[in-house]
Amino acid sequence: MKKLFTMEILAACLILVVNQTAGAAAEKTELEKDIEAGGRALSKTELVKFLTNNTLYAFPVGAKKPLRVMYFPKGKRMIALQKGNITKDNNWEINDDGEVCFKGPKTDSCIHFYYVGDEYWLYKERGDGSRRLSLKMSEGNPEGLK
Repeated sequence: MKKLFTMEILAACLILVVNQTAGAAAEKTELEKDIEAGGRALSKTELVKFLTNNTLYAFPVGAKKPLRVMYFPKGKRMIALQKGNITKDNNWEINDDGEVCFKGPKTDSCIHFYYVGDEYWLYKERGDGSRRLSLKMSEGNPEGLK
């Protein structure tokens, strides 16, 4: 009787683990959903053209004010404005996975740039999942970031 009860508990635990694993596997990230909807990563050539000597405004989904403004002058540098603070000592490069990677004294991270429909998005993997921001681009440096 005790052995049968133990087997029932073991079977119930196994079913619970299988159900949780199936649920986790079925849950897709925003990036995966966008790729399924026809989104595509920008090529290395497109990224260089998109970034060089342009300003990007990164908006959280649904926000009217940008979270961050980034200017990419020629020379693989990036000057950013976020919460009133300017960061100008970051360099960028495109890695073999097509991510734009930033390196500086306070930063060492990579982000994906994607084109979905008629919009540009960036995705950044974080410990708590990924962050998805809408991008608007302006030619040159309209914010005067230096």
